[in-house]
Amino acid sequence: TLRTRTQPSSIILLTSPLLACPDFWANVSAISQHRDLTAFIRAHEGQHLLRSSLIYAKGDGARHELAYEASHRHFHHILPDASLSIRRLAKPSFKSAISYTFEQDTRDNTFATMVGSYFRSFTEYAGFGGDTSYFITDTQASVSDTVANGLTGTLAAKAGLLIPLN
Repeated sequence: TLRTRTQPSSIILLTSPLLACPDFWANVSAISQHRDLTAFIRAHEGQHLLRSSLIYAKGDGARHELAYEASHRHFHHILPDASLSIRRLAKPSFKSAISYTFEQDTRDNTFATMVGSYFRSFTEYAGFGGDTSYFITDTQASVSDTVANGLTGTLAAKAGLLIPLN
C-alpha cells in the first residue's frame, strides 16, 4: 500500500472449496499491517493476525461465515508529546476470538444501488486466550428502491453493542 495510513501491509490468503461443493469454502489468512496513527494518538500501530473461516454462500445472496482469529497488536514509535493515557495503554495486546457473520444481499449493484436490500449481522466473542475479553454484536440493514425515473431512495440503519468481559 502507498500513500495511506496503513503501510506496509501484507496479506496471504489461501481459499479452497470443501467437499466438492461450490457453495462451501474454507479460508486461511495471515495479515500483517503497520499504521501511522500519529495524527490521532501520536504513535504507530502494528498488527499481526491469523484467521481461519468456513463460508457457506448460497446463490440467493445469503452468506454464513464462522471464523476463528488470533491476533497480536502493539504500539511503537510513540512520539514524545503522546498523552499519558496512550503511553499507559501502549502495551502489546493478544486476542483469540470466534465470530459468526450472516449476510443477505439482494442489491442490483453494491456501489450504485437502485433496488434491493442488504442485511448483515456480526457477532464475536473474544476470550479464549490472550488478554482481551469481550462480546460484540453489530447489525446493519438497508433497503433501496426507485422513487421516480432516475431517482433512488435508500433507508439504512446500523446498531451495535460491545460488552467488555474483564
